[in-house]
Amino acid sequence: DYEGRFLYMNDMGAKKLGGEPKDFIGRTINEVFPEPSASHQLAGIRQIFRENRKRIVEMQSVGDENHLRWYRFALQPLHDENGGVTQVLINATDIHDLKSTQQELQALNRTLEERVRERTAQVQDLYDNAPVGYHSLDADGCYLTINQTELNWLGYAREEIIGKPITSIYTPRSAANFETTFSQFKINGHFINHEAEVVRKNGAVFPVMLNSTAVYNESGQYVSSRSTMTDITERKRAEEALQLANSGLHRAMRIKDEFLASMSHELRTPLNAVLGLSESLLEQFIGPLNERQIRSLQTIESSGRHLLDLINDILDLSKLESDQMTLELTPVHTREVCEASLLFVRDAAHKQDIQLTSTLDPAVEYVQADERQLKQMLINLLGNAIKFTPKGGAVELQVRGNLQQQTVSISVSDTGIGIATKDIPRLFQPFVQLDSGLNRRYEGTGLGLSLVARMAELHGGSVSVESGLGRGSRFTIVLPWENSAPRLP
Repeated sequence: DYEGRFLYMNDMGAKKLGGEPKDFIGRTINEVFPEPSASHQLAGIRQIFRENRKRIVEMQSVGDENHLRWYRFALQPLHDENGGVTQVLINATDIHDLKSTQQELQALNRTLEERVRERTAQVQDLYDNAPVGYHSLDADGCYLTINQTELNWLGYAREEIIGKPITSIYTPRSAANFETTFSQFKINGHFINHEAEVVRKNGAVFPVMLNSTAVYNESGQYVSSRSTMTDITERKRAEEALQLANSGLHRAMRIKDEFLASMSHELRTPLNAVLGLSESLLEQFIGPLNERQIRSLQTIESSGRHLLDLINDILDLSKLESDQMTLELTPVHTREVCEASLLFVRDAAHKQDIQLTSTLDPAVEYVQADERQLKQMLINLLGNAIKFTPKGGAVELQVRGNLQQQTVSISVSDTGIGIATKDIPRLFQPFVQLDSGLNRRYEGTGLGLSLVARMAELHGGSVSVESGLGRGSRFTIVLPWENSAPRLP
């Protein structure tokens, strides 16, 4: 009633308060509930009497074991026959678990919101202070967003850029290029390593590289771009310096090639005269010679021929490096070119008491090659094998065909000193000799194997080596091969 006296209570209500209905009927709210809960409830009841309308309130009240719990109270006026409010019916629903969950969710939401604010601030900081520029453009190519890094590069304030077309910061040439490519970008959806020239607010121009991705709505219409801008000033300077260096290098290489060609000609002319005269003297057409004179002339001729070989190697390498050497591919008779190569080194092998043998695959009758270069490759490999094989050793030339792979392998193996595994990668570099001491035991410029490798590549083939210290070496040239005889005219 108006005094807050309980006129009726069901069993559930009494149980929540720790008793039976008879224990509470006739008692007031102030006698059942502690303050300030009792006063708040009585005030709510009297408000119903005054306003004559239903109210629903949520508040804490004493529940089981006198613990405060959350309840939802529905307060409804009851009337007499004249419509006056005589009593208030109170339905109390225990919503403590629901309220606790709501409070936990609210606390979690506040935590999440705080984390989102912190993370957003971090992302914004990363966006603004990234080492590259970031911006987005609308469908007209005007700035929607821009980070602080890009603003710093351009020298503008944010309000001076937002809404302006990106072409306003481009040089005329870059702006014209943008106009022709932007429409295609909106269709393709990306720019990759697009270069442009950008003008700062102070008028200075610097190069940039742009990478962009298009953003579309659910209908597939272009909305905006996500773009990065990278200042490539230093890279451009490096490229220019490299181009300048390459230009100087090409010029130096051309001058070197011209010099080598000229010097080779100049050296060959007197050297041929020396060799010709030496041969004439040795044949004693001019007059008889004693043993001492013959040995001296043989030394002159041997040294002269060695010098001529070096000059020829240097000239050939120069032609290979400058792409001036051309192939004259013809069907070369394999046995003939092998026998000619063996004949060329037979005297050197005989002097070293080295056994020189060959094993030729009869199926490999012809190979498509430049005969002079093929012979030069074989002579270089055979000469090297003889040079690095001790007296009494053996050198073998072997030819094998592989019809399935359509290749022919030409191998030169020896029983010589061998090569350390760590030194093999340096074998085919020009002007490199593994025996590099001041008093080398073996003569040569270190060009032979380099020439073999380059010539094999020019034929569409390759060179490989199998070796080990004290185990001898095996060099193999692999060339393309078709098992067919040449067509006769």
